Amino acid sequence: MIQIKGQYTFDDFKKARQLHARQGATSYGTRIFLALIGVLFYISLIVLELLGRAGWPVLLAPLALLLVFLLFQYVYKPFMLRRTFKKNKDLSASFEMELSDAGLSVIGPQATTLIPWNNFLKWAEGQEMVLLYKSYSVFQMLPKRLFASQNDLQFLHAQLARNSVPQAGKAAKHISTNRLLVYFFLFIALLAMLFVNIRSIPR
Repeated sequence: MIQIKGQYTFDDFKKARQLHARQGATSYGTRIFLALIGVLFYISLIVLELLGRAGWPVLLAPLALLLVFLLFQYVYKPFMLRRTFKKNKDLSASFEMELSDAGLSVIGPQATTLIPWNNFLKWAEGQEMVLLYKSYSVFQMLPKRLFASQNDLQFLHAQLARNSVPQAGKAAKHISTNRLLVYFFLFIALLAMLFVNIRSIPR
């Protein structure tokens, strides 16, 4: 049996969210969005080359989208992440867990909750964090800094393997049809914006 005691820091929470974002469709969605901006920017450069300096307005659409993406990624998201951590007092409260052959026990002041290993949908591992998924969006954070030794971490790996819990990084990744449609229509909208910019250029 392995015991884990401590409390989460904002750095733990941030690393857990970053690791979660690298799994599933979120990371792929970001790449597709950036690829669409890149394609639009490339088309804009071609138009700029054909029309000369008069074609500079066509660059506004991809540059504006890139600016929005950067503000969202590096200003809005970090702000909301810190706000969520501060508002949720449970995230910064002290906790105690036990890892055993039976599963993961979360020990609270009133009761102890046992989650059998085979109840976890999947797991993910980063350089400093392990996530145990109860569903596709709900996970249990296990910072590696709280493990007493490498043997304790190996015990966790062994239990997950013994109970056939798949690792998220090795699971097949896919994007839902709805998400693909959203990105397709977004691309059409970007092309429409480009077309309007081109039409507005004086001949």
